[in-house]
Amino acid sequence: MQGKMKTIENAICYKKHSYKKITKFILFVCLLLIVNNIFKLALVDPCNYQLPIRDFYKTDGYDTIFLGTCHSYGSIDPLFLDDRLGISAYNLGTADQSLDTSFFLLKEAVKHNDIKTVYLEMYYSIWLMDPESYKDRQIGRVSDLWGVMDVVPFSVDKMRYMFSATNKDYYFMSLFPVCRERRDIFNFDQLQKNMEQNVKIISQDYSQKRGFRVHKGEMNISPVIYSDVCTTEMIKGDNLRYLEKIISFCRNKDIELILYTAPMWEGLLMEVDYDKYVEAVTELCRKNDLAYYDFNLVSPEYMRMDQSSYFDYTRLNEVGSEKFMEVFSDYLNGKYPDDFFLSTYQEKMKLLEEGVYGICYHRITDETGEEKGVREYEIRAITNVLEKERIRYSIQITEDNGEQKTVLAPAESGYSLVVPLDEEGEPIAGTISIQIYLDDKEVFCYEGEL
Repeated sequence: MQGKMKTIENAICYKKHSYKKITKFILFVCLLLIVNNIFKLALVDPCNYQLPIRDFYKTDGYDTIFLGTCHSYGSIDPLFLDDRLGISAYNLGTADQSLDTSFFLLKEAVKHNDIKTVYLEMYYSIWLMDPESYKDRQIGRVSDLWGVMDVVPFSVDKMRYMFSATNKDYYFMSLFPVCRERRDIFNFDQLQKNMEQNVKIISQDYSQKRGFRVHKGEMNISPVIYSDVCTTEMIKGDNLRYLEKIISFCRNKDIELILYTAPMWEGLLMEVDYDKYVEAVTELCRKNDLAYYDFNLVSPEYMRMDQSSYFDYTRLNEVGSEKFMEVFSDYLNGKYPDDFFLSTYQEKMKLLEEGVYGICYHRITDETGEEKGVREYEIRAITNVLEKERIRYSIQITEDNGEQKTVLAPAESGYSLVVPLDEEGEPIAGTISIQIYLDDKEVFCYEGEL
């Protein structure tokens, strides 16, 4: 009898001990949440791209949403489209938005609104930003997702998104933002700066512009090298899996899904083998019976964006967005003929005015990707001119001591420049000036550090 009583007492003590542990854990989590909310304004770096997502929950009644990267939120003006198309739209674009983020925000929008149409922006580089498995994401990519996680109300879907978007190394930081910046906890100058900027940022109401944030400034055409070369196999892995989830979700909810791509600078598209991407997306849309509007394939007869329309190589500025919105709305209203979109970018290149759209100037690497010991650069015009003999280069190097050397004035498609050596056998330091001529007329000039 005493043995049974002892067993019962031990069980009661064990339960009490377990309850205490659970209670302590719950209190710890609650305390951490309180501390997290108190210190988040001071510890977390200001980042205002997620605040339009926060403000999306202030009102409802939207029937159209736009999802995608900064190419979406910087080019699509919902208020303009409301007036032209008779819709009620909100732009849920965020910087470098991944496909799993798009899927999460789509579900959030449907919870609170009767969504009829979804426009998903298809910036080609988004397919190259993530590894095939999202579980292999590194901290730089994960930090892009935190801007959304931090402002969306708590829900089961949010928890699923958090844990599926990252691996276990980042779970704790995803749940508790202050843990990300704990190294700055005693940097009082940084804390004060963050607090002032965050208070200023969070007081703004982004719902007034429905998530639209224009990029202000004009592109400066500088030397570039594009590593993001398109292929027909680039749509794959978890990116493709979440795109398929978006397609399936929209079908089940009787929502029209439209894929689109905003205009980008011609010099970029000439370099990245863009038609490979067009082929991949076109095939995907054919299999899934989806509409795809690639505004990089609009005939120059109906839309022409010059340098003044761009913030940088991939994003429109305020001038470009206004032009784009006119064309975008007119197309959806049926104001353009059947030849509005061309089939390939190669077709468009032939219709564009002949010219030089940029310059490729970069250090050459060997077959392993390592820079060669000799400082050697590729110099090449980015152009739609087919007869490369019409293009000529003039390259002048000015050493720090003021001595000038005209290295080359070739009449060929490009040039490999080996930087001259100084008296000690080291590559000289100085500046380089590159002029590009088309039919003996200077059409492009660049000056910079050697």
